[in-house]
Amino acid sequence: MEIYKYCPDYDKFTFSNLENSIIHFTPVGNLNDPFDGFIYSKYIGTKSDIEKFLRNRMHITNLSTIESILENLQPVGFGLYNAKAAEYHFGELENFCVSSFTREHKNILMWSHYANYHKGICLKFESYEDKKNNGFWFNESVTPVEIEMFNNFSPLYRVKYSQNISVYNGIIDGSYQTFQFAITKAINWQYEHEYRLIQKLDTYGKLNFEINKEHLKAVYLGLKSNENVKMKIIEVLKQNYQQKGYNVELYQAKRVVGKFEIDFDSLNY
Repeated sequence: MEIYKYCPDYDKFTFSNLENSIIHFTPVGNLNDPFDGFIYSKYIGTKSDIEKFLRNRMHITNLSTIESILENLQPVGFGLYNAKAAEYHFGELENFCVSSFTREHKNILMWSHYANYHKGICLKFESYEDKKNNGFWFNESVTPVEIEMFNNFSPLYRVKYSQNISVYNGIIDGSYQTFQFAITKAINWQYEHEYRLIQKLDTYGKLNFEINKEHLKAVYLGLKSNENVKMKIIEVLKQNYQQKGYNVELYQAKRVVGKFEIDFDSLNY
């Protein structure tokens, strides 16, 4: 599957990451969408559900403590109880970090938003399938958010778009439901056609991971990319890819006559 990543020209890490085949992850709390990674949650269930939650999820083993909690639950009707004084809270997936990609490399809005007004670049990657998941091979062991261990393979997750935010019930919902908040965004973002690599920051304590060079297939220069950016990219591609046996194509953006669209010309280097 072909997948793309926009990069600004002003960020020095754009060039060093390209040179070293680095994929950068961003904590969800630092993303540009203020709703990204936040969870509306409640803690409601039967007394039996809540007791299981206290024992299995909160790891409370003291019987008197459990009984005291159950006796002070707030009833909400139909045999259900609220296990928290405040039914809703706004929680952030603090340990999640993501690296965003898209299926679109000709989107003029994304060139403006993520590639410094068409002055930056867009990288084309080829993801590979492993265990029926498209994703990236890393040059070190990685553990994706999902329970199954992929070793040095990390799957891409397609972002879902919705007009509403689901409510997470902490008593009966598990880690799968929590994970859905990391791949669900407002429908306003639908034009981005986003895919995400997702890791847990607390697992590694770092945000940069090296991928296999064979994933990178092309670099696209923006409409306003200057000669300095072009020469830097050519130097990186020659020294770090071409001379090591990796063929990476280079393209220059151009306007499509009579349309609000861009296309690309192939460049030799």
